[in-house]
Amino acid sequence: MDSQKIIKELQTTVLALKTKITILESRMCDCNKESESSSKIWKPECDEKYYYIDDEVAVLSETWGNESVHEDGYAIGNCFKTKEEAELAVEKLGLLAKFKRYALEHDARAFTKYLPEYFPTINERGELYVDCTRELVSPLQFFTSEQVCVDAVKHIGGIEKLRLLLEQ
Repeated sequence: MDSQKIIKELQTTVLALKTKITILESRMCDCNKESESSSKIWKPECDEKYYYIDDEVAVLSETWGNESVHEDGYAIGNCFKTKEEAELAVEKLGLLAKFKRYALEHDARAFTKYLPEYFPTINERGELYVDCTRELVSPLQFFTSEQVCVDAVKHIGGIEKLRLLLEQ
């Protein structure tokens, strides 16, 4: 067989394979769209821009491409539709870290596990309310005293910052 003919056949095969890959990628995106169309959580479509928080706490943008790195970020909640949403997430993470650090520095939990558990919440009038229960699940740190709990809320910036942490 002539080498020019072999090269021509290989080029034709490569072109056919590239076409098939493009079709398969398109189908993958279509499948993702169908399975996520009923989801309340936004997920980018193929070639759509999204924002994420990098390891230096900077907000960056990327184009979605059905790659594992994109899926991994999405799986842990590090995928945002707008830059503002990502920046708000950075602020919340900072407040949560500050809140937990305050608890570790000022709370008596390290000394005993049998103390009551107080946690901050906001009542129906929009005021700070410190609850004491073992029945409720809270995304925030529990405290061993009501006063330390109130002081922690002041430390992070007051009730508006607490409201930000409690928002879903």
